[in-house]
Amino acid sequence: MLLKCVCRAGIISIKGIFPRWYSNSQKVANLGQITDYLVVKGVPNLLQKMFKESVLADNVVFRLFPTSHPYIPVLHGKSKYMASLNAMRMIVRKFILGDECRLHISSVKTLTSTSHDEEVKSALQSYNTITCNDKLVIKWQSCIPEDHCKITKLEINDRLKEEKRGNGAGGSFSMRSVPVIDYILHPTANNLNQSVISEYLENAAERSMENKVNETQNSKEDEKKKNDGDGKRSKKKRLSRLIKGTFIFEFNEENSKILVHTIEDVELIHYEKKIATRGAFAC
Repeated sequence: MLLKCVCRAGIISIKGIFPRWYSNSQKVANLGQITDYLVVKGVPNLLQKMFKESVLADNVVFRLFPTSHPYIPVLHGKSKYMASLNAMRMIVRKFILGDECRLHISSVKTLTSTSHDEEVKSALQSYNTITCNDKLVIKWQSCIPEDHCKITKLEINDRLKEEKRGNGAGGSFSMRSVPVIDYILHPTANNLNQSVISEYLENAAERSMENKVNETQNSKEDEKKKNDGDGKRSKKKRLSRLIKGTFIFEFNEENSKILVHTIEDVELIHYEKKIATRGAFAC
């Protein structure tokens, strides 16, 4: 009994004498825990499973492409955040990539508000953030199902570079005339079906092809694809797309919850059409 009292008194005295040390230590521990969750489970499995509610602040802020598309409204609150992120997950999983795709993390960077490292300070200034709290920057890309999620970061990056070299300047998707953003921002008030997205993707891909090479050969390949079975064609269409992007998480003061989630630099690589979008594809 005496030992318990001494231990309790000791803990209380540590908190009382070194409140700042205790607070900073707890923040570091929380940062490690939430980073571990997002890197190991949260982001890789996001298409299959929503972030757990316990890591979301009640007043969480959701920002879509604030640097390249500042006109897109910012969402506030856990309910709106979850509804909109679920809408995005559904679009990507059902219409763009496929149910089996995961998000592979290519880089993770922690940006602490108290860091004295010049590189970290420079990185803090380069990201379009809205708080002075600690941050986590995660760059990711979707996997390729036929490789059973075994494709490496280097292989993916090499393929992206190869596609970009072959496409020159590429082309950007303009989201102003497409109902995808409206659906994401207001999923309960808008309807979106597969034909809308499929038609948009095909038309946007065609508009983005500035240099058509070997049209005869391409037409023969298209004719061959038309003769393939519907199942095979559907599978090929799924496997032909790869999405990459950046998540920026800003945490609360205790580093226990996500206060701001920003999505930036999303690109769609369409291997059949050989195009690369520049940060404007909102899926």
